[in-house]
Amino acid sequence: MLEVVLSKAEQLSPMEKKVLIDAKVHGLNNKKLETRHDLKPQRVRNLLSTALAKIRRLLKGS
Repeated sequence: MLEVVLSKAEQLSPMEKKVLIDAKVHGLNNKKLETRHDLKPQRVRNLLSTALAKIRRLLKGS
């Protein structure tokens, strides 16, 4: 299943992909994502939310 999700992640924006993989594969929390990617808290939340919504939509269509 992880392979399928990662293949769909190719269709995300580069930043959505980086943040999603760091969060879900590497287990980083939002605070660590903010620091690693030099982002504001709301930006991290938005990126994760958008990325997950896109992945759900892509998985539903496959």
